[in-house]
Amino acid sequence: MVTIIVLLILAGVTIVSLLGDNGIIQKAEDAAIATKKSQVIESVRMDILMAQLDGNLTQEKLEEILGNYGEVQYDDEGNITGIKVEEINEIIPIEDLFTGEIDTDITPPDTGMTAEEIATEILTNPDTYYGKTVTGYTCTNSSAVANWQIFYAGNDFSSDGSYHVYLIADDFIPYANIPQTVGGHSLTQGTSINSAYWNTTASKDYSTGSASITNEDIKKLNNDLFNTKGLSGTHNNMKAVAYMLDTNAWSGYKGEKADYAVGGPSIEMLMKSYSQKHGVDYRAQAILDDSVGYQISNNGGSNWEFYHASLLQTDDSLYVVPYNTNALGYWLASPSAGDPNHLMLVYYTGSVDVNSYISDYSLGFRPLVCLSSDVKFKQLEDGSFEIQ
Repeated sequence: MVTIIVLLILAGVTIVSLLGDNGIIQKAEDAAIATKKSQVIESVRMDILMAQLDGNLTQEKLEEILGNYGEVQYDDEGNITGIKVEEINEIIPIEDLFTGEIDTDITPPDTGMTAEEIATEILTNPDTYYGKTVTGYTCTNSSAVANWQIFYAGNDFSSDGSYHVYLIADDFIPYANIPQTVGGHSLTQGTSINSAYWNTTASKDYSTGSASITNEDIKKLNNDLFNTKGLSGTHNNMKAVAYMLDTNAWSGYKGEKADYAVGGPSIEMLMKSYSQKHGVDYRAQAILDDSVGYQISNNGGSNWEFYHASLLQTDDSLYVVPYNTNALGYWLASPSAGDPNHLMLVYYTGSVDVNSYISDYSLGFRPLVCLSSDVKFKQLEDGSFEIQ
């Protein structure tokens, strides 16, 4: 009897030890829940840290991370209060998971975005992306260009409507790297520093003027001139434009990852790019006046002029190259309507101006490249881009 009583007492103590509120089983369950909770907290914090290192911790990204581990909880004002983890039937407060700040700036493009995808991304924030350096682009004349910058993105200048990213040389190319004409003639006067000398012999190589420009994508660069209004001509300025848009002459700047390279942007692309980046409404239109070419407007088309002094901000080196010994400005691949010898250009003063194609002024070239639509991009930590 005594033995049985003792055994019953011991059994009762054992059952209480196992099943009581502070029993072994309860403690084991509490330990498992605590371990799971710690694992969730650690995993969430690690995912958030990785997003921060990638510069991609937006509100959407934070909610995505939290949603991977439980049901995101919100207060009446829509603020995240925590996550409910089903496995532990507990709500983990947001304070235990994240106490920092989310990114409010633009989310950088992910590694591997195509040119079309990144063009769409760039257009959402042109003031952020226009002017960014792009590395990884190589061509025969790579040594002539220190850096390539994003000049424009979109489908405005594509005949099939596909999106492209356009790069421009960040400075004037050396005179030794200015290509010869299709006829093998040089535009420089021997060894003199004068890239603007469109000599008579060279101009004869493009005697048909606008008729020599047959590529539909190239014609889109001056879309209002060639397509919308169907203007043509054989004036000297049109011959000079034909040289600047001669993709064969400028092939030394076309790498494997580009569709074409030309001698510079058109006035239409310049005005659209600058307007998007600076939030203004600058325009260019082609007309038939004393010659066939362009006028520009700084007020949405209310007034038109052949040129505008100090139109562009001189501290924006994407559009205005500071004065140096190489050149006073760069040619644009568009004729001016004011004179049959005049081309559009940009001076170091910020003026979008005109001058004669046989001018004695030292003016340079900044080649423009149209990247292929299947090119892959990666954004680097310093904000620049690398072509894969």
